Amino acid sequence: IRPPAPTARPVPQAAAHPTPAPTNATAATPARTAARSDLLARYRARIRALIAAQQYYPIRARRRQLEGTVTVGFTLTRAGRLEDLAVVRSSGQPSLDRAALNAVRKVAGFPPFPAELDHPRWRFELPIRYALR
Repeated sequence: IRPPAPTARPVPQAAAHPTPAPTNATAATPARTAARSDLLARYRARIRALIAAQQYYPIRARRRQLEGTVTVGFTLTRAGRLEDLAVVRSSGQPSLDRAALNAVRKVAGFPPFPAELDHPRWRFELPIRYALR
């Protein structure tokens, strides 16, 4: 009887919730994995807050009562440099799509990755919602 062939688990692409795989230097233990997840969550929250602080509602879109959600995709380097910014999913409203891209571009500087994380770059996909209250 032959043992079952090992199956490879798919490695998810880093998106709005990047989760770098552990390296030999950082062997995965439950405590280390939890600490890493917490570190990632705090970093994601910081990125999201920086972009939210730059978000604005275009005046014409507000007057026309346009609403929608734009999903932007971008890559951050270890040093916090922005690369490959694009609309992944359009809101259907060009003015809202442009405003979402501009909100990301206007961040003066993204923070570098925490020292405990060893990825050279991360890809994010972030939904930005425009809704009138």
